[in-house]
Amino acid sequence: MKTKRKALLLALMAGVSFWVLDAVLSFFFFQGGPFLDALILNVSFYHIFVRLTAILVAVTFALVGSSQAVKRRQSEHSLQESEEKYRSLFANMLEGFAYCKILLDKNNQPEDFVYLEVNDAFERLTGLRKEDIIGKRATQVIPGIKESHPELFRIYGHVALTGEKDKFDIYFKPLHIWLSISVYSPQKEYFFVVFDNISERKKDEENIHWHQRRLRFLAAELGLAEDRERRRIASDLHDEVAQTLAAVKLKLQAVEEEVQSSGDVAKWVNEIRSMIEKTIENTRSLVFDLSPPVLHELGLEPAVQWIIEKIRLERGLAITFEDDGQSKPVAEDMRTVLFRAIRELLMNITKHAGTEKAKIRLARKGSDIQVQVEDNGRGFDWAEVLSRKDLTGGFGLFNIRERLDYFGGKLQVESEPGHGTRVTLVAPLKK
Repeated sequence: MKTKRKALLLALMAGVSFWVLDAVLSFFFFQGGPFLDALILNVSFYHIFVRLTAILVAVTFALVGSSQAVKRRQSEHSLQESEEKYRSLFANMLEGFAYCKILLDKNNQPEDFVYLEVNDAFERLTGLRKEDIIGKRATQVIPGIKESHPELFRIYGHVALTGEKDKFDIYFKPLHIWLSISVYSPQKEYFFVVFDNISERKKDEENIHWHQRRLRFLAAELGLAEDRERRRIASDLHDEVAQTLAAVKLKLQAVEEEVQSSGDVAKWVNEIRSMIEKTIENTRSLVFDLSPPVLHELGLEPAVQWIIEKIRLERGLAITFEDDGQSKPVAEDMRTVLFRAIRELLMNITKHAGTEKAKIRLARKGSDIQVQVEDNGRGFDWAEVLSRKDLTGGFGLFNIRERLDYFGGKLQVESEPGHGTRVTLVAPLKK
């Protein structure tokens, strides 16, 4: 407002000055007589119109000029504030910042870039000083960068020329640090980089991954130790307990033949023999449950056929078995893992699928064996199972996946609610 009042006053003074000047000219050159007549009293309509127009024009120009001056000052003030905020943000950023220009070769391919500006965090994170960087090429500032990281020039060039932003993590070899880098382009051939040192985070991630791998290894070793112990116990039961019971049974039969004349004694012997036969049967069943001899003596295919028949008799599940007939040599530990996985999947079908039919396929795929267990039951949402943070459901599949992963195999699950389930196991064959 002060600027406008000052401009209006100056415009009025200019208009009055023009009025007096016009009166002076009229007095000396045209009118003569008293000067007061030329100034006010004896003035023609034409001169009054000209003088008033001049005053109006002066006032108008003054008002317009003052308004533009005010806007200019406001714009300059806003620009100054924005620049101060930018400078403050730029100086106090925790992330490193570098504003650069890409340099192209004769084929318009990125060959280098020049540092135009960097912030304090750039110095702190890289150990490079501003005075050694600004206005210089990257290949001068960091010798060998083009040879160790040609991908940086490709990425920076792409962003600077297309305007497409990018973000990536990289182990920066010249400085021996991990960097998280974001790249943007404000205008063609220019780009700025915002980065942070994530070496500690990467170290923590690597430690976590190492511990995860260690846990998987220990879990797999524990599973193998459990399988070996099962086989040892089954062998002991078969070799010691079952055979001893069989020998006792034979002895009782001989005793039974000798005491046929004594009805009571013969009855007791017969009851004891029946109990021993039942114990022998239970022992054999326990041996097969712990570690079926057919698996170790005859191989995976006969063992799968045996478990199919066993589940059919015990659970009423009709299982179709298909084998491509090719040789599939599987290491002993891997054979055990696959057999237990197949049995686990078949038991899942009997418990949860709500169907009475299933299918198993064994095939050789190059240097791998592929096992498919399929049913047409209820199905489930595998993605939802994987997303659970607890272990309520899906633990059997998770355990199978972890054990296969230990041996270099993999598990694939295809299932939808209401459309059945197909589980594919892939494992390396014995070399």
